[in-house]
Amino acid sequence: MFQKVFYTDIKDYWLFRSIINNNIVLKFKKFRFGVHINKHMFNKDHIHEFIKILESKKISKYSLF
Repeated sequence: MFQKVFYTDIKDYWLFRSIINNNIVLKFKKFRFGVHINKHMFNKDHIHEFIKILESKKISKYSLF
């Protein structure tokens, strides 16, 4: 039931923080809902590297403004 996801499929990302969760949400071009990745599952350096990879692939952080 797994499906490969390519960087070209990702529209943007944003950081979602609540009392319980601290997530990075990846939004896709073809799908309405995003994928939530819990930041507590990885160490801080890995998260920063992942964000650098996303930005190097021209995937920007979502902003309302």
